[in-house]
Amino acid sequence: MLRELLIKNLVLIEETSLFFEKGFTVISGETGAGKTALVTALQLILGERVDPSKVRNPEERALVQAAFELEENSPLLPLFEEMGMKKERSLLIQREILPNGRSRALVCGELISLSQLQALAPHLLLLCGQSAGERLRNESSHLELLDQFAETKALQKRFALSWAEQKKGQEKLSDLEAKAIPAQTTLQRLRLELEELAEANLQEGEEERLFAEYEQLLQTEEFLQKSEQLMQLFEGELGLLSQLKVAGKIAQALSLDLDPLAQMQKLSVELLGQTTRFQTKLENSPERLLAIDERLKLIDRLKKRYGKPLAQQQTIKASIDELESLEDQILEAKESLECLEKQTNLLGEELSTKRREAASQLGPALSAQLQLLNMQGAEVEMRLTATAYTSMGAESAALYLKANRGEKAIAASESSSGGELARLFLSLTLLLAEKNGPVTMIFDEIDANVGGKTATVVGEELKKLGASVQVISITHFPQLAQLADQHIRISKTENKGRTVTHAEVLDEKERKMELGRMRG
Repeated sequence: MLRELLIKNLVLIEETSLFFEKGFTVISGETGAGKTALVTALQLILGERVDPSKVRNPEERALVQAAFELEENSPLLPLFEEMGMKKERSLLIQREILPNGRSRALVCGELISLSQLQALAPHLLLLCGQSAGERLRNESSHLELLDQFAETKALQKRFALSWAEQKKGQEKLSDLEAKAIPAQTTLQRLRLELEELAEANLQEGEEERLFAEYEQLLQTEEFLQKSEQLMQLFEGELGLLSQLKVAGKIAQALSLDLDPLAQMQKLSVELLGQTTRFQTKLENSPERLLAIDERLKLIDRLKKRYGKPLAQQQTIKASIDELESLEDQILEAKESLECLEKQTNLLGEELSTKRREAASQLGPALSAQLQLLNMQGAEVEMRLTATAYTSMGAESAALYLKANRGEKAIAASESSSGGELARLFLSLTLLLAEKNGPVTMIFDEIDANVGGKTATVVGEELKKLGASVQVISITHFPQLAQLADQHIRISKTENKGRTVTHAEVLDEKERKMELGRMRG
């Protein structure tokens, strides 16, 4: 229930507070007094986007604050838990419009997103404006209204989820069947590629190890060549040792000192021995060098083809496994889709059955309600037409109205007058009120298109409704206003050259004066 509405710096309102009671409340005032500001404030509480032009003084903050008292069974309590908010029976919602045009929403002092506020709002307020009847010109809303009357909205959501899963299942099966067509050709190619990679038997880090070994073998071959050159310098007919022998004979013949030559010969023999021992330690393998070269060429060729051969080998294996299991996947997808179709059909049949039953009851109920609103002889029919499955079900719905006896029933979406639509929508609203739960219902001149006598009937219906839910009606009709439990007057004055709107709850004396003004 709405307990208090505080408005600051919005449209014609500088600052005003309104306190509401249970039952039926009316709000009245002269044309242009500022009732629109109340509607604007309520729309902000419902989560509508901000229009900065509605701010009275754009250099200051605008504020709308609504205090609610929730029922014990309010659907908002579990919704708070889903949103990570505290469960509060007393609820304070604020919308602030900052001077820069940006806005923010708070619930019990905690910032929330606009989408979160929009999720909360339907469980708090139902705002029916003058043009609400025009909603009936959109036939897609008729099925939603029928579901509300039939109390099948939860069932419709379950159907929509099942139907969406069925569509996903069908898309999955189509994708699998599309893959199956070129699967054999792809499998043959992948198997050849996997065979090539498996035959290569590549190892992690193999290329680096082979490069290191290749460089070492190249160095060994170079060392062997150089040591062989060194040995040739010492051995052979023209080698250093042979030359030293000849030099020794000549020196002996000349009676020269032979010690230097002997020392040179000794050093040469020692160096030759070192070279021989060095050669024995070297492991030269031209065959291994050739094998490594061929292996590196193979790795390079596979890298050019596959990028990262080892990783690609695993990818190819996975692709082969997937393609080889394609038949099993198709069979599994068909079985799953069959179950989903069965589930969707069962939900669809249940939904259609309940809608047909509700449609047969809704027409007579609306007809009776319209006759209470002085549309004698009016008859309403809810017609269902079978359609292909959509997220809404397997049918479309349309309200047909016969406004007077002897006339042809016409689709409400096509030819009904504004007054007829207004009363039809009001009848729907009154009929569905109890199904909305403990929601405050606000009517913004919903009686604008009806006559004075009918306004009395509308007032009686709203008063009756106010016994179970809080009803607030903005009206110009004294016939309706005189039936209210509480009366609030909107008036305007001038202050420093600007129009200012005020709101006040009327006592019995003030109320009589206001009713007199309304009667003219």
